[in-house]
Amino acid sequence: MNYVVDDTGDIFFRTDPGTKLDGAARAETIAFEIDGLDEERQQGWSVLAVGDARWIADVEQIRTIQNTLQPWAAGAKANVVRLHPTKLTGRRIYRPMPPRATHA
Repeated sequence: MNYVVDDTGDIFFRTDPGTKLDGAARAETIAFEIDGLDEERQQGWSVLAVGDARWIADVEQIRTIQNTLQPWAAGAKANVVRLHPTKLTGRRIYRPMPPRATHA
């Protein structure tokens, strides 16, 4: 999922009608998780944002987000959801390095 974070820390994402949009329209609180991987450094990370979600109806705000955030997946992704996080958690994940060989 493509997303953008504004200066206030709110997270915006575009979506087509379906489960993400239905969930944001019905639930007051949603969870949004982003994971990443850096193969060169053999590490990853996971961030979870929980907070209030709103389906954006303001035409100007929708245009701004649509111009800023271009989806990679097929579909119009004409709907914009804003998540205002009230809780952020995260962790880094490191791949254990193999033991070094010792010479006798």
